[in-house]
Amino acid sequence: MVAQEFPAQERRPLRIATGAIQLGDGSALSAQGLKPDIAVEVSPEDERAYYADAFKVTEQDEPADKRRPVRPPARGAGRTA
Repeated sequence: MVAQEFPAQERRPLRIATGAIQLGDGSALSAQGLKPDIAVEVSPEDERAYYADAFKVTEQDEPADKRRPVRPPARGAGRTA
């Protein structure tokens, strides 16, 4: 890939491709961009929420096996002597 770096904020340069970009299979990235392997339907409300804060993690984003189960406190928890 041919790229050029431009000064940007926070001491990190902005790198922009100025030549052809080659994909993993050796083909060139076309001007039309990439076609997704899987189409994902997103509601306008969810899309607006994403653009408002792309790094916000919601319970919906967490895989079910990674969520913490909600458990009642252990016996005696929070008691003082």
